[in-house]
Amino acid sequence: EQIENSQDTEATIVLTADIGTNVKFVGAANKSITVKSTDGQKYALTLGSELVGDITLDNVKASAGTLYCSGHRTIFTENCEFTISGTLYGGGKAKTVQSVYVKINGTGKINTTDIENTVVGGSYKGSVEGDIYVELAGNITYGNNAGHYLVATNKATAYGGDKPSGTPLEVGGNVTLILDGPVTGTAPQNIVGAYNSHVHGNVTVQVKAGYAIGIEGMREDPTQSIV
Repeated sequence: EQIENSQDTEATIVLTADIGTNVKFVGAANKSITVKSTDGQKYALTLGSELVGDITLDNVKASAGTLYCSGHRTIFTENCEFTISGTLYGGGKAKTVQSVYVKINGTGKINTTDIENTVVGGSYKGSVEGDIYVELAGNITYGNNAGHYLVATNKATAYGGDKPSGTPLEVGGNVTLILDGPVTGTAPQNIVGAYNSHVHGNVTVQVKAGYAIGIEGMREDPTQSIV
């Protein structure tokens, strides 16, 4: 509440103990918040499902279910440990966001429950007005089974039988997905540039390290995926 009511747009929270799972951290509207632990410690906190402000996590142990960054600048530093049991979305849940910037370093796991979507750069059943930038550069393992999706754009489906609405989702700017994680013991995923999205800019997918089942520039019906 103190941060929300402050005139400052940036704030730092220093944890001195683990935060119980009954408290879900989602940031604060119109603020950029850094969360870190006291020197020499690495305390735990739980993220809520939909962020409401920019966050940087440094020297903490973070956990989440499915995480929608909702277009807010989201950074996990190299000092962070994390487990995201569901999908990591850079965009929103069935809504349009202005832009996406997500950079995940540190050591952790994404999609430990092995659902269809592992990482989606954009929104679920929503659009992104500007650019999408997602960089996955930490010691990250993806699920337990191979063949799920690392998608640079939006995605209109999340499980078998889930159907697109018929109207392509939109990305108004450029799309960048960078994979630079050194972990080799993870289940390989399908990497897709555009999925259910009409991209008005360029789509760039860079796989600098790791391995995958395959890399597709576009996936789905050509009326759904347009670059």
